Amino acid sequence: MKLTIYPLNWLSNLLTATATIAVIIISQPVLVMAKTPREIAKIAKPITVQINSRSGNGSGLIVAKNNNTYIVLTNSHVVKKNVAYTIGTYDGRVHPVTGVISFQIQKNDPDLAILRFNSPNQYPVAVLGNSNQVTVGDPIYVYGYPSIGGRSSNSRTAEFSPGYITSIRRNQPQGYNLAFNAVTWEGMSGSPVLGGNGRVIGVHGAGDIGLTRVLAPDRSGRISRVLLGLPTGFNLAVPINTFIDKISNSRLSLSSLKVENGPTKNNQLNLTNPQTAEEFYVRGLINAEKGNNKDAIADYTTALAINPNHTFAYFYRGIARYQMGYKQDAIGFVRFALEDKQTAIEDFEKAAELFRQQGNYKNYQNVLEAIQEFQR
Repeated sequence: MKLTIYPLNWLSNLLTATATIAVIIISQPVLVMAKTPREIAKIAKPITVQINSRSGNGSGLIVAKNNNTYIVLTNSHVVKKNVAYTIGTYDGRVHPVTGVISFQIQKNDPDLAILRFNSPNQYPVAVLGNSNQVTVGDPIYVYGYPSIGGRSSNSRTAEFSPGYITSIRRNQPQGYNLAFNAVTWEGMSGSPVLGGNGRVIGVHGAGDIGLTRVLAPDRSGRISRVLLGLPTGFNLAVPINTFIDKISNSRLSLSSLKVENGPTKNNQLNLTNPQTAEEFYVRGLINAEKGNNKDAIADYTTALAINPNHTFAYFYRGIARYQMGYKQDAIGFVRFALEDKQTAIEDFEKAAELFRQQGNYKNYQNVLEAIQEFQR
């Protein structure tokens, strides 16, 4: 069965079975203590779904239900093709998608969409937080279904990836205003981004790309400067308040949409005057995301001096070194090719070895493949 993908301004009767009155539950602004990563993973597992079709895979989260009807939030680019989609829930069941509404009417509109599926089984609904309350340096967690290790469609298994918010932006194309450093893979577009309290604060959907001019030969062999997009090692999410605002300002009504506005008491890192390896590491992430790779490398190096086994400090220092090489002039570019690239690879190799020692063989294999691609 093929589905017509309707823009938000064409509501029809697609979701009328879900509700006649919008019910948004707002909690009192009570301070909530941060949860452990294990507790957050337990919250994320049953609310996260995989979205599958013959044209590609994605992830999503259950945001509303009414009797046997469930609403899933994801990225518009996950369901932009007019094909049949299925929802895979955490219990291994597969459900056909019975309706899709895209929020992306124009190219730069928020990259969000909602889907409907029906099931007699009971699944919990995500609690949405207030993305306006998050700050740079806050811990976040991404939970989704990557297409890695040869797995695709319903054979995918979930991954739980921790990280930190590295910047909060404004008016970015397609609504991507939250940047973070958690590692993600293809197939995790539409994954929930959860804050330290277990509430959803964003929808992951893009990798951050930095543009720089580099020296490169054209077909005749002449060296000139060309514009090149380089992955920064960071990812982007659409803040959850963008979705809440869209629902509030439209004629679309969803039942049992749960929103809690209470602040969270996180263990705040001292990023102004860092003392611990983790504080230097996070400040390095923030510097790198701003493009200050030199300062980022200094912070990562200090973090490693304090904790030589900080895997991700090696990983992100390797990325920063790699990117710095692309920003050199002609002489510096040759030096990068001979020296800086090797130091970057050494950092990646150290990160891979630490992943292996930790028993994290999936990340170990991913970094080895990245090194091979890097060398090519």
